[in-house]
Amino acid sequence: MEPSEDLRSRLRAVESRVAELEAEHAACGARIRELRDQNTNLQALTAASRILAASPQRDHVLSAIADIVVGMIGGRELAIFEIDHIRQSLALVRAHGIDATSPHLIEAMPTLEHVMNTGEGVVVRDGESRRFSGLTAAVPLMLEGCVTGVIAIFRLVDPKSELEPVDHSLLEILTNQAAISLHSVAYKSLRPTVRPPPPPRAESEDEAR
Repeated sequence: MEPSEDLRSRLRAVESRVAELEAEHAACGARIRELRDQNTNLQALTAASRILAASPQRDHVLSAIADIVVGMIGGRELAIFEIDHIRQSLALVRAHGIDATSPHLIEAMPTLEHVMNTGEGVVVRDGESRRFSGLTAAVPLMLEGCVTGVIAIFRLVDPKSELEPVDHSLLEILTNQAAISLHSVAYKSLRPTVRPPPPPRAESEDEAR
């Protein structure tokens, strides 16, 4: 016995509603994953800000920058430069996985000098990395609108091929906060240490008499 037209209509309505519920469930799942990713990214950004702010010495600030680039962004090679104001050039102050004699660092120097002179960062797409000597990104260190240094990142850890949105946010934190942290610890190191005066020496019994 074939189902009546009314029953077939009800079955179609049920199937349609099931399809709608499945679509809503999929959308909810996607939204939950998106919120989870946003929460993870926010934690990473907060951690990066705290690491820079809590670094009490210059060497610690440089190590914090390296930790953010290598541990959070996934940079394989890193070079941190500060500006030598006497020579008006970039001076390498910290490196990871690379040194001053590395050919691709030397080849990338014109790009890094452009970042120093303009204050504009450079982010290289995966397909263009070879044209920029393996450079992935170069961002300026900014303090009150002035460039104080440059961070250069070469290559990313596998299987990462290009920077993600959270990586761009981390680079922005480095641009705006790393120079402040370096300036702050440099200022603290120049301040004279104020020591309390020594306590008065107690008089001996003979002097007291």
